[in-house]
Amino acid sequence: MDNSNNICPVCGFASFGKDEIIYEILYMFCHCCSFQFNLDDDVENGFMVYRKKWIKDGLIFDFKFPDQNWSLAQALNQLNNLQYVQFDTYPKYVKEANRLWTWEYDPQYVAYYWHMKRQSF
Repeated sequence: MDNSNNICPVCGFASFGKDEIIYEILYMFCHCCSFQFNLDDDVENGFMVYRKKWIKDGLIFDFKFPDQNWSLAQALNQLNNLQYVQFDTYPKYVKEANRLWTWEYDPQYVAYYWHMKRQSF
């Protein structure tokens, strides 16, 4: 996958252009999950905590697509992009704070919260 250094480590969204590297841009945020780089990423296991919150909140796509155009299949495909994140290229302080980061996730957990949040609307 091209631009693997530009994939959000929280939700897997390739939200950055090919010339934009996450840690060269001050306070860039993900257009899908709204994670803010260089601000939220030095929190202890912040990537995983934020991903869990994003999933529990129903995987809302914040920026480009209205909720009705965003499907569970799209969300799961996007989460699969996490395997391409080049975590080893992140600054040392980010790697230390997020030492438990993994690209793996439980699709059943994702589907459960997807459906739970949409039933409550």
